[in-house]
Amino acid sequence: MWWPPMSLQANGGGAVIETPASPLPQEDILGLRQELAVIEDEIHILAKQTIPRLRVDNEMEYRDIIQGGMKLEEHMHALKLIKEEVLVLSSEKMELEALCKELSVKVQSLYRELEQIQSENKQIPAIREGLHDIQEEISRARMAYEHEKRAKVELLEGSQAIESDFINIKIEAQRLQTELEKRRSRVFKHHAFGSYYKKIEHGIASSNW
Repeated sequence: MWWPPMSLQANGGGAVIETPASPLPQEDILGLRQELAVIEDEIHILAKQTIPRLRVDNEMEYRDIIQGGMKLEEHMHALKLIKEEVLVLSSEKMELEALCKELSVKVQSLYRELEQIQSENKQIPAIREGLHDIQEEISRARMAYEHEKRAKVELLEGSQAIESDFINIKIEAQRLQTELEKRRSRVFKHHAFGSYYKKIEHGIASSNW
């Protein structure tokens, strides 16, 4: 059933009142029906092709958005890890800077020690010469000590030989003295008894006379 098109009119209060339009000619009606058929075909095409394609495009877009969100989340997680690593590296950098300062102080101290060693090395020839003189003096002192030691040994050996000779002489003197005393004792006895016998013999002779 076909209804004639309605026209819209506004009243004084702003409300829209539908009023029947004037009847259209048959040709216009046929033209409108043809246009309506074309529009229905387009709607059918939209429903069969365009809308599914849009849905697919939307799904792909949604999928891309979701994947992009997941990738963004992964990037955020990676950025968080990178941030933590940056903090660790920053802490290590501070430690390395402190270590570099400490090493710099040690290097300066080593340079000063090296300069002192080089200054002392310049004195080594004089020190070696002094050590050579000291070694020669020690060698001379050692030779003198060895000579004195040998002299003392020889003196001790000579003293021991003299002491041994003295003991032998003393023993020999004692032996000679003993021998002499024995001889004196025998001579005394001989003279004493000889004069006594002579007196007896002389008395006997006198009586005989």
